[in-house]
Amino acid sequence: NAMRERNRMMRTMWGWIGFTSAPVEHERAPRHGGKSTYAFARNVRFALNGIIASSVAPLKLIPLFGVTLAAISFVTMIVLAVDWVMFGVPFAGYGTIVALMLLMFGLLFLFLGIISEYVGMIFEEVRARPSFIVAAEHGFEDLVRA
Repeated sequence: NAMRERNRMMRTMWGWIGFTSAPVEHERAPRHGGKSTYAFARNVRFALNGIIASSVAPLKLIPLFGVTLAAISFVTMIVLAVDWVMFGVPFAGYGTIVALMLLMFGLLFLFLGIISEYVGMIFEEVRARPSFIVAAEHGFEDLVRA
C-alpha cells in the first residue's frame, strides 16, 4: 500500500518487493470457450507497458544510439577523406553532407539521452516507492500500534 503508483504493473512489482518465485510446471487443459479474442497488438501494448512502467532501461538506450551515430559519422568522414585523397570526389559535397548529418543526429541523440537520464531520475522519484520494506518485526509485541 505504500507504493502509490497509478499505473501499476503488478507482475514487476512482486520482484521489486522481494517475493521469491518458482516455476510450476503443469499441462494446460484445452480451451472450452472457443478461440481467444485477445489481439496480438493488445498483448504487445501490455508488454510495452510492463517495460515502460517498471524500468528506465529504454531511456538508457538513447545516448547509446547517439554515441553510435556519432562514431559512424567519424568513420564515414575518415573513409571519405581517404577516398578523396586516393580517388578524387565523384559527387561534390555529397559525402560531407551525409557525414555531417550523421554527426549532428548523433549529437542530438546524445543530448536527448542526457535529458532522458534526468527524466528517468524524476520518474524514480515521482513513484515514491518506500526506501525499504520490513519483512518481519521482532521485539515490538508489547508496543501499542497507533
